Amino acid sequence: MSSSPLGVFGALPVDTLTTICRHLPMNDVVTVSHLDNELGDCVKRFIYRELKGLKVEINENESTIHFIHKDKRSTQLKLEGYAWEEVVANAKCVESLEMIISKGMSTSSLFSAFRKAPFCLRSLKIQIPKGGDKFPSKTYELRKRCYDLATKHRSSLRHLEMTTPDGQNAYANLNTATSSMRFTFNQAEEPAPSEEAEHNSSHTFVYTVFHAFLNVHTIKNVTLEIGSKFDPNLALQKAYQIALPYSGRPILERLTIEFGNSLKSMNEADMKQVLLRHVDECHVSTPNLQHFHCSLPHDEIDLSQEFLTLLNEPVTKSRRNPKSQPYKSTISLRTATGQYFLPFTLYVLLNEMADSVASIGNRYIDSNDTDMHFLRTWAVRRCQHTDWDVCERIRLCELKEARDRAAQMEKTMRWWSSCTAEWRNRWSAVRDERNRAREEAETLRHNYDLLLEEKRALAEQLYHTDSESDEAKPEVPKPEIDGTKRNAVVQTVHSISCDPPSILVTSYSQAQIEAVLREPSVDEPVETVKSDINEQLKAENEFLKDQAVELQKCRDKIETDTKTIEDLRIRIHSMERELLSAKNSKRASSS
Repeated sequence: MSSSPLGVFGALPVDTLTTICRHLPMNDVVTVSHLDNELGDCVKRFIYRELKGLKVEINENESTIHFIHKDKRSTQLKLEGYAWEEVVANAKCVESLEMIISKGMSTSSLFSAFRKAPFCLRSLKIQIPKGGDKFPSKTYELRKRCYDLATKHRSSLRHLEMTTPDGQNAYANLNTATSSMRFTFNQAEEPAPSEEAEHNSSHTFVYTVFHAFLNVHTIKNVTLEIGSKFDPNLALQKAYQIALPYSGRPILERLTIEFGNSLKSMNEADMKQVLLRHVDECHVSTPNLQHFHCSLPHDEIDLSQEFLTLLNEPVTKSRRNPKSQPYKSTISLRTATGQYFLPFTLYVLLNEMADSVASIGNRYIDSNDTDMHFLRTWAVRRCQHTDWDVCERIRLCELKEARDRAAQMEKTMRWWSSCTAEWRNRWSAVRDERNRAREEAETLRHNYDLLLEEKRALAEQLYHTDSESDEAKPEVPKPEIDGTKRNAVVQTVHSISCDPPSILVTSYSQAQIEAVLREPSVDEPVETVKSDINEQLKAENEFLKDQAVELQKCRDKIETDTKTIEDLRIRIHSMERELLSAKNSKRASSS
């Protein structure tokens, strides 16, 4: 069984590994996930899936992404690197996303990662701070990407909030179970004449994004909470436009409008005019609207029967058909007693709860103690010696938690120590193996050069031998032999090697040949010359065969050494890559 490449750390149980990784910063978690495949799978299956929220901040000073865990703990990474893309690609359980992006900033890689991410958002918050628009094209691209992101997650979204640079804020809280929505709209500051175009552009941006989100949902009950800063009629009109797309108005059954305290200073006549204008413009085009309720911030206002009749008159005229839906409108005022009764009650209850909790946590503190550094508040500064058992259990639990934290910290320190020692040993082994491989490579390279020299010398020798053997040999002239000498044989010899020591036919002079031919019996001398030539040819042939065999052996040896050198080179490159990877891992773990 092969050992884990992480040593002691890789042999730990999965729950222990998960616990350790949960308390590491996100950059360390990414580094640890790259050390081992099994550990990387563990991080992807447990750590990344515990991420429940993302928060992105991009401005001229920094570009940061925050990862919010299920226990509300937050870690962050810089957007300059690529580690955050891996985390986003594996965070399948993210439900909320908050983006604070300044105008003119580059966001292509960010939205590309969000577009490929596997999670389904339930909450989306987009905020574009106020600032100079240095690159209008990038601002247009930012709005287009926000629209595409909201369109992608519109089926799963339940909360959508947008804040524009001019201060306009819109927030929708959707409840699909009851087909209801609470929409909060805060009007922007009154724009200057030079800012009208930007103000209208921001409203159009919010309008299109919210409609992309709301068009896929069936909403029958809508509550509008409106805050106005300079024009209540315009604020109500824009809130109604954003919260109710044209496709959703025919199915609207109940509408509630709550005006904030910002409209409290508005006089009675103007407030009535705002309501009459709203009903006349909007309620006539909602044929299924049955209940309309308006909550005014005023303590007192004259709601005469004449005003209520005038308020219902536009809808009553448009629904003269007996089959039309009934319409009912109500108006409520904010009373002075109801405004302050509930906060006062909560204040009393919270004080009583704080006293009961403080009696357990501070029972050992004397009321006359002058050292107030460790006290939470002056109101809980008393001691009650009535529940010693509860106090003891609390102290024992705190002691056990402290011991567990100390043991966990000690275990973590031991792991870091053993991991560092093991990586040091691995680095030494890799370095020694690399040095041995280099020495072997140098030796093989030297032997290879020697073999090349020997091969070159043998090739030159073989070339000279072949060229000398191919040279034409002088022919022996054929003498005129008398016909009576029937056994006279003259043989012409061609292509005989003249390497010494050889007895060749050319060593006989012409006079000797003629003398032999003049002898009475020619058979015996001719046979002797023929035999000598054959023996010489056999000797030369054997010598050349031996040389060819030796040369072939040298060639085979050179080819084998060449293959061995190539294998060693591949092995050296592989070792160098492993060494470089180990060095990078060592640097990452040490950082």
